[in-house]
Amino acid sequence: MKTASKNPKVLVYARHSSSCKWIDNEAKLTCDCPKWIRWHRDGKPFRESLDTRDAAIATKLGLEKQAAFEAAAHGIVVPEKITGRLIEDAVTTFLNTKRNDGVTAKHVEKYAFELNEFAAFVQARGLTNIGDVTPEVVLEWRNALNGAQSTRRKKVHRLKGFFTFCCDLGLIVRNPAAGRHLLFKAPEKQTPKALSDEQFEAVLACIPKLNGRSTPEERRKFRSLVILMRYSGLSVRDALFIERTAVQKADGGFCKLFLHRAKTGNAVSGLLTEQIATQVLEGANAEGRYLFVDAIPPGEAERDALAKKWGARFGQLSDLAKLTDEHNQPFTFGSHSMRHTFVRGCYDLGLSSDDIASLIGDSVKVLLESYSGWVASRQAKLTERLQKALAASAGK
Repeated sequence: MKTASKNPKVLVYARHSSSCKWIDNEAKLTCDCPKWIRWHRDGKPFRESLDTRDAAIATKLGLEKQAAFEAAAHGIVVPEKITGRLIEDAVTTFLNTKRNDGVTAKHVEKYAFELNEFAAFVQARGLTNIGDVTPEVVLEWRNALNGAQSTRRKKVHRLKGFFTFCCDLGLIVRNPAAGRHLLFKAPEKQTPKALSDEQFEAVLACIPKLNGRSTPEERRKFRSLVILMRYSGLSVRDALFIERTAVQKADGGFCKLFLHRAKTGNAVSGLLTEQIATQVLEGANAEGRYLFVDAIPPGEAERDALAKKWGARFGQLSDLAKLTDEHNQPFTFGSHSMRHTFVRGCYDLGLSSDDIASLIGDSVKVLLESYSGWVASRQAKLTERLQKALAASAGK
């Protein structure tokens, strides 16, 4: 067994500035100069900054380093320790990293709002360091959340991602938001609602009946917006803020559509017939950079409010149209039903999930999660057609 005498001797010292009165005495730690440690191993010198100017902290860190050498010499595992870091500093580092990773400004702002709220929650309980947060504190915060279950679930998921980041940086030993009891149960998936061609025409016919605060010009724009969303799969936000240059005339009576989704930053690459593109442009702005707005509001909150205002008109439209399904039951729809209708049409045309995901700017995983029922139905039809083809071939 190795003896303690063979362990490196850790010395704490100060790197005094030229103006420090203790410049000739590195062992003097009471000044405000940076503190370091040094040791020798196998005849080689090593040194390390303690990243502090406090004598007490430096002495404590030096003893911990010495204890680690002692433990290693005797085969003892030294438990990990929590690094002291202010919660707000950890949040700032996390947000800066997200920005540098190319995460959209909207999502960074959402992270900032939620994490600053969480920081205020824990600081109100006298906690300042990221390592002070326990699963019990996270559970208390989680149980105080308001809103829809899906919204609360996403907030917990984002907080869990923040603490995973802190773990990766070594700021904490374990993730206090990773416990299964902290997660909300995933809501049951709703069946996507796609409109038939007849239902869509009935919807368009109801647009002139919209009243309230909408003007004739807004109703014309709204009709063009609805057509664009139905035949492109764009969300209401992406369609509302689309630039004129995103629609380019192509060969063969078609127009190319290209932009990046505001939600994910993913590229959307689509195709409109010249007839559909003409209908879109008929109600849009006659000139200017954008088809449906004069300018995009600079603030995220203002952009959300404007998109919500236009999105709410789909609810009014649903009330006016009074659609029914195949069982003669009320069929309500919203803005996302235009996206569902586009996707269903793509599947009916025989397009693959990979191709559809590229058209709407989603990952294949997200697409399959949302439209798994349609994928299964399409696969069943393909299997049935293949069986008939093989049976006919065998009978020859």
